Amino acid sequence: MYFMSNNKNFLTRKEVQAQTGWSLSFIDRRLPRIKVGGKVLIPASDLERVLKGERIDG
Repeated sequence: MYFMSNNKNFLTRKEVQAQTGWSLSFIDRRLPRIKVGGKVLIPASDLERVLKGERIDG
């Protein structure tokens, strides 16, 4: 998978923004996220699903 480079299962909001060009507010509205140690992380698998046009509920 393109977005799971370096065997990463999660991406930061900034990494998603750099790779997609989406605004941080768009990312916050459209993608599920978790908070770990003060960092907000986006599951790479959910990002892939959104890019394929699938709807993410939750």
